[in-house]
Amino acid sequence: MGATAAHWIAAKELADIVLVDVVEGVPQGKGLDLLEALPIEKRDVHVTGTNDYAHTVNSDIVVITAGIPRKPGMSRDDLLHTNYKIMSEVVSKVVAASPNARNRPSGSNHGSLRRSANSASVQPPCSGCAAKAALLTRNSSASSAVPA
Repeated sequence: MGATAAHWIAAKELADIVLVDVVEGVPQGKGLDLLEALPIEKRDVHVTGTNDYAHTVNSDIVVITAGIPRKPGMSRDDLLHTNYKIMSEVVSKVVAASPNARNRPSGSNHGSLRRSANSASVQPPCSGCAAKAALLTRNSSASSAVPA
């Protein structure tokens, strides 16, 4: 979902893009693929892939597609708990890097999870158009363990 969001943001030239993922090499590869395809469509958007939230500093918009899918034998409660921890971690890093960002969690199976993790964390956006968008994803094939 994050790569698709990045694609459409780039295709419409809405903002420069920073893709973030916990899996080394994933955001770098997806970012490079997108960046190299943009000139074909005559688009001029800068795309960066990274594992470091420092590259998202002062983002105006943040689209969060973090979370894991339900695994065999995993209860819905376990999924909710795991994804809540992931979202809480991501939102805290987003707020630290871009306190004025407009935050748009999407893609989670649980709307209440998104609201709970996001509710009081992100301040209203600054005025003006978006200059940088960060897409923060967690690879669905990654382990269900949440980093410390």
